[in-house]
Amino acid sequence: MEKPMTVKKNGHGQEPGIIKGKVKNSVGKGLSNVYINIDGINSTKTDNEGNFIFSKIPKGIHSMTVKHIGFQEIRSQIALEGEILELPDFVMEQTSNHLNEVVVTASRLAESIDEVPSSITYIGGKTLEDQRLINDNLPNILMQKVPSISPSEESQNNFIAKIRGRNFLVLIDGIPQSTPLRNGGRDMKTIDASAIDHIEVINGASAMYGNGAAGGIINYITKKPKTDKSFHSSTSLNNSLSLVKPSETYGYNLAQVFSGSQNKFDYVVQGKIARTGVVRSSDGTIVSPFYGLGETKSYNTLAKIGYQINYNHRIE
Repeated sequence: MEKPMTVKKNGHGQEPGIIKGKVKNSVGKGLSNVYINIDGINSTKTDNEGNFIFSKIPKGIHSMTVKHIGFQEIRSQIALEGEILELPDFVMEQTSNHLNEVVVTASRLAESIDEVPSSITYIGGKTLEDQRLINDNLPNILMQKVPSISPSEESQNNFIAKIRGRNFLVLIDGIPQSTPLRNGGRDMKTIDASAIDHIEVINGASAMYGNGAAGGIINYITKKPKTDKSFHSSTSLNNSLSLVKPSETYGYNLAQVFSGSQNKFDYVVQGKIARTGVVRSSDGTIVSPFYGLGETKSYNTLAKIGYQINYNHRIE
């Protein structure tokens, strides 16, 4: 959306200038973490009050873009003539059908999902949370949501056979967890579902990762803080059992997540303990699958510290 600008200019000179502004929603509340970009020059994000500032901007006419997930993008032309340019407030309108912000990492650069030529299945955080209420086992979640994945067997295990009949590669935040010498299906439980923000399943061969990705890639993207608060905590607990000898089949999952952000720094600390009881069939027979999870305890920890350099660059 193009937005005409009426600006207030203070001072004159040949030195680079400063641009200030604020971004609000339709009810006048400042929006934080809104991406502001001056084409070809610099980018930044708004603070907790919705304010932003650029320094050392050359004099002249520039194109500015204002973007935020769930809101309509704003584009405008601005003219910096003096030392300080104070922009009128940007008012962003919410939209429910804007899907271009879904970003995947099918290549070494993050791309919008509508720009990637491969066939991609995107399993978002809300879908993961809903599936975890039914079954916390990642291979089972993937087999429910991704049609191209074939199961190794109908049992509680940490193993997936193939993607479209071919071997695949498992990644965590873009880092391979398996090699062509080891079947990627055996790396499905290298991370717990409670530590994952979303999952990207890219079908088809990827020359970037070699012949280990002949069938495709499963990329787990770990959680990031979803709040502007310096500290946030969440706890989840669920239980499972079978009606056949419940005292033996009883299991539980206990997960705790701490997260927060301060200015450009953020952190996530996650831990989980899980117990899986004896896995039995409907007639009471003990199921002992290959790479099975029955009669096991598992532990998972995740710790991340991040620094957002700008909208396109981040250190973790």
